[in-house]
Amino acid sequence: MTRHLILLIAVTLFSCGNKRTQEPSEPLPYASADVTFKTLAGDIMLAGTLTTPLRDTSSTAVILVSGSGPDDRNYTNQFDHRPFLVLSDYLTQHGLTVLRYDERGVGQSKGDYHQATYENLVDDIAGGVQYLRQTGFKKIGIIGHSQGGGMAPVAAQKAAVDFLVLMAPPNTTGRGVTLHQVKRRLREVGASESISKEVLSTTDSLLSILQAERNPAAALAKMEALVAQKEKSASPEYNTITKQMGDVHHLLEGWLDPKFIFAIDNNPVAALKTVTVPVLLLYGSEDGAMDITANLPAQESAMDSIPHQTKIFPGLGHLFMNSQGVPIGKLHTVEETLAPDVLETINVWIQAL
Repeated sequence: MTRHLILLIAVTLFSCGNKRTQEPSEPLPYASADVTFKTLAGDIMLAGTLTTPLRDTSSTAVILVSGSGPDDRNYTNQFDHRPFLVLSDYLTQHGLTVLRYDERGVGQSKGDYHQATYENLVDDIAGGVQYLRQTGFKKIGIIGHSQGGGMAPVAAQKAAVDFLVLMAPPNTTGRGVTLHQVKRRLREVGASESISKEVLSTTDSLLSILQAERNPAAALAKMEALVAQKEKSASPEYNTITKQMGDVHHLLEGWLDPKFIFAIDNNPVAALKTVTVPVLLLYGSEDGAMDITANLPAQESAMDSIPHQTKIFPGLGHLFMNSQGVPIGKLHTVEETLAPDVLETINVWIQAL
């Protein structure tokens, strides 16, 4: 979901200074080239990096797809970690070719991310798959994280792929994911049960306004009017709790992203049911962004007819880092970017296909 929502999640890690020992350093033990490719519609040129083993005996390639953006090709996050740089390095050193790319309007890519629809971003993924196929790779997979994991099954309908790796994908509607995240945040700030119900009801009403009103400016005006009315009539406890949860006006502005509006009542499990290739589904047990307990059974049911593996990593959060009690504001000091077990699991599963 949107990045500002993910910021509300108390992901924790162990502190080891600000080193990034998992990131590659020159000289690289593989070939790395800047490349460009067009979206499936052919209207936007995207730029990325293709890393290839020096002794390339493999015909397998993967494209990495980030979560809610806009993101660069390394998936640089607010904590100054670059998980796709780490992932591409690891997989390439183990014999796989990896394509990672700047999203629309980011880095060297053309276009405008903020105006892009969900369908536009799916076409971007499919364009990358098409590029890899035209380059000559026989086996191609998509590795998507968070929103990217939700888009991967949809992209697989547009461009033929051979496997999917879904890292912490959304597992219910955007409405459900948002309410789950708000509920978790309410627990963190110590809200009472009655106030929690009130905040959740208001959040649901705001989402309904957003989806019903097609004009973004009008939707924002209506949502802000509801917030103002609620603040005026609510109890002091309600207003104290909502202030602790963050800047609601900034949140509402972020909700105007067409991709978020699309996601409100879109259930990505429906797309998962259309997949006909092997799937690796990964979550961290401490993922505060997604309700794994409630929604994993539906995902498993959607994959009943295809080869699939699900793995829940103990102690890891939405970012798949080891968690050892470092507060969210200190995550930039953490050395690890991706847990080694996660990297190994992805590689072993792909190599075994």
